[in-house]
Amino acid sequence: MQCGFAPEPPLIAFYPLLLLACDPAATKDDSQPADTGADPAGDTGADSGVDSSADTAVDSGRDDSAIDTGGDDSAPDSGGDSSPDSADSADDLHDNDGDGWQIDEDCDDGDPVVNPGATESCDGRDNDCDGSTDEDVLLLYYADSDGDGYGDPASTTSACAPPPGYVSNSDDCDDSNPAVYGGVEVCDGVDNDCDGVVDFGRHVPTDFSSIQDAIDGSSSGDTICVAAGAYDETIDFTGKDLVIEGYEGADSTLIDGDGVGPVVRIDSGESAAATLRGFTVTGGEAETGAGLYVENADPTLESLIIEDNTCSGVYYYCTGTGAYFAQSDANLSSVRIIDNEASWPGDSGLAYGWGTGLYVEGGSPVFTLVDLQGNEHAAIATISYVTAYGVGAHLSGTDLTWVGGTVSGNTFGATGSVTRPGAAGGGIYLASGTLRLSQVAFADNDMAAYTASGGAIYVVSGTVELENVTIAGHELAGDSAAYGAGLQLYGGATTLTNVDIVGNTLDGGTTRGAGIYVYAGATVSLDNVGVVSNVSGGSSAEGDAVWASSSTGFASTYSNYYDLGGDPFAGVTDPRGSDGNIEGDPDYTDTSSADGLDWDLSLSAASACLDAGDPAILDVDGSTSDIGGFGGPNGAW
Repeated sequence: MQCGFAPEPPLIAFYPLLLLACDPAATKDDSQPADTGADPAGDTGADSGVDSSADTAVDSGRDDSAIDTGGDDSAPDSGGDSSPDSADSADDLHDNDGDGWQIDEDCDDGDPVVNPGATESCDGRDNDCDGSTDEDVLLLYYADSDGDGYGDPASTTSACAPPPGYVSNSDDCDDSNPAVYGGVEVCDGVDNDCDGVVDFGRHVPTDFSSIQDAIDGSSSGDTICVAAGAYDETIDFTGKDLVIEGYEGADSTLIDGDGVGPVVRIDSGESAAATLRGFTVTGGEAETGAGLYVENADPTLESLIIEDNTCSGVYYYCTGTGAYFAQSDANLSSVRIIDNEASWPGDSGLAYGWGTGLYVEGGSPVFTLVDLQGNEHAAIATISYVTAYGVGAHLSGTDLTWVGGTVSGNTFGATGSVTRPGAAGGGIYLASGTLRLSQVAFADNDMAAYTASGGAIYVVSGTVELENVTIAGHELAGDSAAYGAGLQLYGGATTLTNVDIVGNTLDGGTTRGAGIYVYAGATVSLDNVGVVSNVSGGSSAEGDAVWASSSTGFASTYSNYYDLGGDPFAGVTDPRGSDGNIEGDPDYTDTSSADGLDWDLSLSAASACLDAGDPAILDVDGSTSDIGGFGGPNGAW
């Protein structure tokens, strides 16, 4: 019988199966020589299973003229020739990752970003199938051992992203010191910017033996860096806008006038760019500005201590012994003016003092966190008259804004046979101008004299605005008279908002207004003010809380008057019970210390002043303001 074959089977692999279904006798033609199993390369037609010549063996079922189109027929196709042909397996043509490259050409047919046509990228793979990984695309990183963000050029690694402890720049010239890097040069005794020059090349004492030598060798815009030490000299900016910095701080870097003053002089038109920072200015002796003298200049003064400067002996007048400012818009920040002294050991003549700690005339200076403490005006021998117009500070014709700090422990005293010594303004004496104070504590500015007045502030004329201020613990003793242990308002207009006037006392002869003294022509307005425990003693006492020569000069709203003594109000109508004014225990947190500066005048939970203030003023928490120095929107200080 004849076998029935499909004329052109699609796959060679089907032939053996079909042959098994045929009669073996019909598949063999013994009239021709036996087939060797390898057809001639030039078959003229598809094998039909019957050779044109006698087979000696069963035909393999392959007719290469129809099936192969260029394959190698020395052996049956298995679907895997060295190059694809039409008879190869369909797997040879697969592109599993869809990147356009078949499996036999793609070195990773499971990753579409890997193929011979890809561009090498830094990802840990051989993207372009050239046998190398991340060639020519790795980035160089530099070790940052000191963690300053700048790398060591001598310590590198290559990676696609910075490993921990490495950065992309090589700007560090000392990777063991975080203060040294390719950044901005600062005063610290090292080469911060890696330019081979330490501290701008103007270091004292390395480059210059003294501060004044450095000033003389510098130009406006330069920075002079001063190491810790005591420099026995006086300095003058000489009109140059220099930055002079004691980079190890005021406690360890001193400019000592050694009996000569002013110790520091800035009076030749210097601008705000002229900066003095990080020094103690001490040892000056002069009639005016023994420590610091500033006139017609607007310097920036930061982190200074101005202390132990004196005006004594041969002078009739002492003005601004600690610091003197005239026609200046100076900016002071974190400055302490402390323990300066004006004294007269002589045995005759007159002696006057204007601001033992500070004198300001004209200009519009700005003070931030400035302390005025422990300055003393004293007469220590026989002398005709000694008068102090502001022991802590004397202000005249200025527009001064002062935020943060203390005015405390400034004192006036006389020993020996001094005729009628007088003192006005233990803390501040305002002759004229404008004074704005916020978040400033006045305390313990004590005066003992023939007449003493204005323990915290004495106002002759001008405008005073006090907000979030405390006035506490002042003691004034006057052989003849003592007025206004807290405030003496001789003239001008004074406004108090969220202020405490607490525990101030008068003693001696005639005493008036232990809390507030208001003379004719002066006006004062109180809102959210606590006037508590002020006492007028002496042989003739009036007005423990308030004394006024005219009731028209005094106005009070939402204020507290408590622990008032026997004669609380003189010359004014008792304000309690009207206009929101109350009488209630403020229950301050702590007033046990002998020093008013150490009192904590914040309110306890039981205070009658909590949320009892002006409803138009809100505390930080949004509630109605508290009465006292720590109420209102700026009460957190």
